[in-house]
Amino acid sequence: MTRTADDEVSILWAEHSGRTFPSALRWLDAPSGESVATLDAYITGCISVYLEAGALDVARRSALGGWLNDLRGVRSHLHGEDAGYVTRLLRMAELIVGGTR
Repeated sequence: MTRTADDEVSILWAEHSGRTFPSALRWLDAPSGESVATLDAYITGCISVYLEAGALDVARRSALGGWLNDLRGVRSHLHGEDAGYVTRLLRMAELIVGGTR
C-alpha cells in the first residue's frame, strides 16, 4: 500500500501535536527576523486548516511557502529534539505546499 501525502501529513501531525514546543526555540529568530515561535504558530495553523478542510486557499498556500523558507534557515543550526521538531514541521508544510490540491 502506497502512502499518500495526506496520509503522511496526518501521521506526522498526530506525532507533532503531542509534542511541546521546545523551550530552546522560544527566543530564536529566523534569518528574516521572524521568531520561530511565531512561525510555528502560523505553520501549525495552516496544517490544521489543511487537515480540517482538505485544502488551503491560495493566500495561505503562498504564505506557507514563505514561512517554509524562513524556517529552513533555522534548521541547519539545530540539533537533537529541536531539530526533530522543526524538521517534522517543515516536512508537513512541504507536503502541503507541494500537493496538487
